[in-house]
Amino acid sequence: MKKNKPPTNTLPILRRNKSIGVKYKRELMQIVKNIQNKTRKELYPIIKMALAEYTKDSAIDDLKMKIEELTARFLPIQFMAGSMARRFISAIDRNNKDRFKKQLINSLGVDVIGSDKKLDDLLQLKIIENVNLIKSIPQLHFDKVNSIVYQSITQGIRASEIIKDLEKLGGITKRRAEFIAIDQLAKANAAIEKAIDKESRLVAV
Repeated sequence: MKKNKPPTNTLPILRRNKSIGVKYKRELMQIVKNIQNKTRKELYPIIKMALAEYTKDSAIDDLKMKIEELTARFLPIQFMAGSMARRFISAIDRNNKDRFKKQLINSLGVDVIGSDKKLDDLLQLKIIENVNLIKSIPQLHFDKVNSIVYQSITQGIRASEIIKDLEKLGGITKRRAEFIAIDQLAKANAAIEKAIDKESRLVAV
């Protein structure tokens, strides 16, 4: 066990690294931005044209096909989601370990943070949880797009109103992504802090 500087009576003020949450939120916002850009560029023109020129059934078929195509475009996100989630959770883990190490060195004069299988299992669970949440952003969005478009056309709603509803949906998706970033940062920090604290107390004893 490596000896460090002698302990002092004053514990350092240890703060969480806010940049971790900021970066994760920025990555999720980029997904939402891509969804909205693709929808505006590729779906809106078809909505306008289909309702102006096609029969109701033909419009529904064409729009359904386009929504399926857009959904498929975001399937590769399952691979990106894995690396995003791992970076996010690993950064939280490192930040918390560093904070606890500084506190333990200051109070005990030694570094007693090691590896722990329970903590590793927790990290894996948090990674899986975030992968599923990231993947759900485009999945849920386009499911709702499909529902809005189908119901609107069958009810004879104008193209401009459909587009207005889809813009509102984009705002809902954006707020959900923001909530995921904030909520997961808080939950992951709390769970990892608790696990590291428990581990450090056991080792210290």
